[in-house]
Order: sequence, then structure tokens, then C-alpha cells
Amino acid sequence: MGILTEGLPDSITVEGKKYAVNTDFRVWIKFGELMSTSATSSEKLFSAIVLCFDKDRSRQLPSDPAAALEALCDFYACGKLHSGGKKPGRNRGGKKDRVFSFSEDWGYIYAAFLSEYGMDLFSERLHWYQFMALLESLSEESRFMKILAYRTVQPENTADSARRKFLRRMKSLYSLPDNRTEEEKESELADKLSLLF
Repeated sequence: MGILTEGLPDSITVEGKKYAVNTDFRVWIKFGELMSTSATSSEKLFSAIVLCFDKDRSRQLPSDPAAALEALCDFYACGKLHSGGKKPGRNRGGKKDRVFSFSEDWGYIYAAFLSEYGMDLFSERLHWYQFMALLESLSEESRFMKILAYRTVQPENTADSARRKFLRRMKSLYSLPDNRTEEEKESELADKLSLLF
């Protein structure tokens, strides 16, 4: 059984009880942005609850906030969180490097949906799962997918020096801003240095 036979989910399950959530793709884009901020866990939790739970259909909220947040994260990952599937915005190596950003790449995403699917994302009503299925299935010929390829390419693995130079230039041109805190940058540097000694 699966989504194609049972339909798209409109709730999460916490401690065996279902809670209705807002399924609009815009809400879940905001959720992803919220989870990547430097806000405290409790601030993220409170904001996520306000953002994601469907106020019209769900009068009660889960009593276990940590379990609720985990279930919301699984919904954000389109049910792939515990199945080992790909998470939105992550690269293939599972590192924390962002491959794309909804806020930085919105124009490319918008244009790709309009070009390939004839969908105007400013007026379209899409479930988060539908949106992600369409996003992940964009043609390699779309500018958005070409940019993702430039961001993930390893130029040093290219033998041709002219091609390597071009790929480095494209990777630099389309790189995302580094939004990590100074503490996160220092921690990563410490991890790299520990590998050397």
C-alpha cells in the first residue's frame, strides 16, 4: 500500500494519535527554513507548532513536543526520515552542505515549474508531497537542475584543465551563501584539524 492507493497524508501520528497538519507546500518551505535557523530548539518547536498544525481541524496538540517535532520532520522529509531516503536540500553524501535553498533559488524553481509543468507557484495549490515529487523530477535540462549539478560537481575529478576551470567558475558563481554561525564554522574547522593530527 502507498500514497498512490491511499492518498496524500494530511496528518502526523504522535504516540498513536493523529493530528491534522497544514499540507500546503509554502508552509513546509517555511518549516525547512525555520529548522535551519540558529534559533533554540524550544523556539523552533514553538514556531513549528504554530506554523504546521491545522488549526481548523485539530483542536488538540500532541503532549510530547519532541515526538511532535520528529513527526513534523518526517512529514517534511516526505516520510523518508526513518526509511533512509533523501532529505530535501541535502547532498548525496549526507553532509550538511546545502544543495539548494528555497529562498535563494526561488526564481529558478518558479521558472522550472512554469516551463515544465505550466504551473504558476504563486497561485498553485499543492500538497507538500506533490511539490517535492515535482521538484525532484525536474528535467536535467532545466536551469535549476543544471545549477544543482554545478554546485555538486567535483572539478578536481575532471582531467581536462579548461573544463575544470569552467566548472570551478560555475561552482563559485552559483554557490549558496554560508549561513552558518561562527561557532558552527569553528566546530567544522576543529573537526578537519583533528583529522590531520
